[in-house]
Amino acid sequence: MQQEPIIICDNLVKVYRLLGLEIMALQGLDFVAMPGEFVAIVGASGSGKTTLMSMIGGLEQPTSGWIHVANHELSQMNQKQLNKYRQNSVGFIWQHATRNLLPYLTSRENIELPLLIGGSLTHDKEEYIDQLLKMVDMTDRSNHRLSELSGGEQQRIALCIALINHPKILLADEPTGELDSNLAKQLFDTLRKLQKELDLTIIVVSHDNEIKKFVDRVVTIRDGRVATETLKQTIQLVEKLPTETPLEESLQETDHQFEEMAIFDSSGNIHIPDEYRKHLGIKRRAKIELIDDAILIRAVENDDGTTLKSIQQIREQKMQIQIETQGNVFERIYQAGRKRLHTKKKEKQSDDG
Repeated sequence: MQQEPIIICDNLVKVYRLLGLEIMALQGLDFVAMPGEFVAIVGASGSGKTTLMSMIGGLEQPTSGWIHVANHELSQMNQKQLNKYRQNSVGFIWQHATRNLLPYLTSRENIELPLLIGGSLTHDKEEYIDQLLKMVDMTDRSNHRLSELSGGEQQRIALCIALINHPKILLADEPTGELDSNLAKQLFDTLRKLQKELDLTIIVVSHDNEIKKFVDRVVTIRDGRVATETLKQTIQLVEKLPTETPLEESLQETDHQFEEMAIFDSSGNIHIPDEYRKHLGIKRRAKIELIDDAILIRAVENDDGTTLKSIQQIREQKMQIQIETQGNVFERIYQAGRKRLHTKKKEKQSDDG
């Protein structure tokens, strides 16, 4: 039987409104993840990757489009239902340890805290805490406080907290951002171990393209859309031995190769890298031809890109106006605050007099 996706995001649009300005974080984004998959979402700052993770986690709602996660239609859920979903269906770990752990509690007490708040700290849960601590190799550090743990150890305790309610999905936002390369590798090894033993679907948000070495698939987001996917394939390295040597004896080790592919969205749009377009001299228009088993894209002769330049100029002008408007609004807020503070001081002096 064919597996159904555990996460489906269809044509997601997210617009943030701030002081009269509109910022489009997602622009018709599509994303799918299968049960038990280990996926990284990468992109530059402001590309929309953290917004996507927040929506999968039920922390934000899209402006339009829909999200289906683990038999939950998030777009149709009220706040009470979303709270239950966040508590039981997904686990979170964050980049900064202070967001995961309370410094005045021990490792074990931090893990127990969500259960104590929910009134569900049972004997079975105590045994599961022991199991989680063993899985992340932190049994001997269970009675240590935050200040006594390294950055990698803190994140492993954060993993236990995220998994305490048996979620199907683990969401990690830059979990190795404050770790060196060695500790980062250890954390990813731990994530892979947990994925296999607990049958987890793991989504990691990162800005580091080298993350492809540790995950099954890398999704790259540009300008609020999925631009490419990088798949990892395991290959066997075979030493040249006599032909009569059994294959299993000739296999020396495995290696990985990576293949990056462009992605069509649900509307048939595809992102062509800027460096490709510049190399081919493609500006605003292009010729598209179907040849045998390929699609050929060519530059148009005498396309000076005037229309595109005009659009870019208008866009830059509007952006400058928005920046100036935003600056004026913040200045007015600042001045109004100073005025209120001055008025309160005068009233206090008058009362004292």
